[in-house]
Amino acid sequence: MAGITMDQMVMLQKTTRENRPSGELVFTQDLQRYPIMNQWFGGADAKRKRLRGGTHLEETIRLKDTDRSRHVKELERREYSHEGELNSLQLDYVRAEGEYMVALSEMDAHIAQFQQQGGEGVVDLFDAKSIDAKMDMADDLENRVWEKPDAHRNARYPAGIPYWIVMGPADQAGFLGGNPDVGSGNECAGINSDNYARWKNFSAGGDGYYEYESGASRPTIDDDMIDAMALLHAKTEFIAPLTVDAYVQGPTLQEQAVYLDTDTMLAISSYLRRNRDAERGSGELAWSDGGVPVFKRRPLQVVPALDDRTFTTDGGSGETAKHPIYFIDHGHFYVVIDADREFHEFNTITPSEYPDLMIVLSMVKYNFMCKDRRRQGVLFATEAAS
Repeated sequence: MAGITMDQMVMLQKTTRENRPSGELVFTQDLQRYPIMNQWFGGADAKRKRLRGGTHLEETIRLKDTDRSRHVKELERREYSHEGELNSLQLDYVRAEGEYMVALSEMDAHIAQFQQQGGEGVVDLFDAKSIDAKMDMADDLENRVWEKPDAHRNARYPAGIPYWIVMGPADQAGFLGGNPDVGSGNECAGINSDNYARWKNFSAGGDGYYEYESGASRPTIDDDMIDAMALLHAKTEFIAPLTVDAYVQGPTLQEQAVYLDTDTMLAISSYLRRNRDAERGSGELAWSDGGVPVFKRRPLQVVPALDDRTFTTDGGSGETAKHPIYFIDHGHFYVVIDADREFHEFNTITPSEYPDLMIVLSMVKYNFMCKDRRRQGVLFATEAAS
């Protein structure tokens, strides 16, 4: 098989691609450091929704009451009005792309090595390069979910969690997470939260709820912080499972998740070690039987992509925020993927300026969608802007 031609190498790549499973990326990212890729994009219980075709996403939601229920007497005259009670939530797809390249000389060397070793199956080179390229995509997607897009519509980047779950004013708690600060326009997915109180997420942060000192590597964990978590948990209608096992086994409870960074998890663990009395051991913030910190029996999930990340609050005077704890109900918050563009590889490209080089593109068309912001919340630590 020495002296392979470009046409033969392209055909070999096409054959191996057709034999790979569809959406291979979701099967190659079985690493703990990729919780978003593992739990949202892949797996049997993935927090995702597949659609086919289209240029944008649209959902119909109800954000206010119309008061159309009434008590009447027999033959009493009625008055009717056709006031719109539904809103249209709109968001565009975004496109993430990656590629890998194989040179003709590289393939020749790979074939020669296998022949000398008495081996077969040069397709391993394609698999290794494909997985490496998709790992780069996984890194990109894992980080982008914790960022805001560059625009409300026709954006390059996805509408990540900070777009939907907005950090409101510091030192206040309530449904204060309104419109995200993104380019021009006062909206969130086409709806102005200033006009709809139900189109706001729960937010609590800053002094009195959760704080950190300038330069400190870990946040402050105290009873005020635990009280804020309990308030957020109650207001967003999170349901505490009876046991941690119930959370693991029950798909409804699995839809509600708590995400935090490594420093916050370490600070909570240290707090529990210092306060492991009978009351705290059976209280809201406690250890599970397996030694994992839980809040109301719900395991806390560390997201390495949140480590050392700094945010700016949208609802106040631009305070610096760190160490967020996100409460997300995945029954209403998930990733939407174009099923025809789910980590699939395109046909190969041979650039005219590099006739002995093969390029293979892989693309996913997707965005993150939230249909009910009132079931989402964030607790964050602030440092007042100087």
